[in-house]
Amino acid sequence: MIAFTQPAKRKATYASSGFARDVADILQRPAAEMRLYSASLIEAGLLPAATETGAAAVATEGARIVAAALGRQVRPASVVRVTGRILAMEHQGDLENMGAPNERSAAAATGETFEARLARTLRGTWEATERLSGPLSVPPNVMVTWNDGGRVLHGIISMGSKTSVYSSASTGEFVALQGRWRNDAVGGAAFTALALLGMAEQIREAVRADRR
Repeated sequence: MIAFTQPAKRKATYASSGFARDVADILQRPAAEMRLYSASLIEAGLLPAATETGAAAVATEGARIVAAALGRQVRPASVVRVTGRILAMEHQGDLENMGAPNERSAAAATGETFEARLARTLRGTWEATERLSGPLSVPPNVMVTWNDGGRVLHGIISMGSKTSVYSSASTGEFVALQGRWRNDAVGGAAFTALALLGMAEQIREAVRADRR
């Protein structure tokens, strides 16, 4: 069982240069960027999470850091604003077997937020690494894209043949297209399953009671 530190100690961890360097190595981003993301979220009151405790809080905090990195903003106010938009994206549906026209299928939206899915993924991954036996939970690949001007954001979470689609705007035609959904993205950022695995392990280690 993971022993989680108090919020004040987690806040100090997230603000530390060591944490920024470690996460930068995992996500392949400059350490200065990661320091900006953490500092901006701390200043805005998003780190540590105020409405949850224990593992749920830490998973949410990890999701917020990942979302900030996906947003790739360079000013504190923009980091907070875009991160909030990414986290608030809602599940639009799932696609199966996109590469096989005769086997394509689509499932309806659940309304789950991008933040909730990322948090659930990170927590499930680090808890799997704590077990003495059983399969290791392999995270999905994650991508966030935006259209011209950034008016609409899309999130893609994919594992194997299944792709879950999130968006800041309703894609009402999603299910009807039966696996042929498209968006008008002009830019984006992504993290691989390996990066999310490393992030889950880093968050797990960062919040142990005997750390920092």
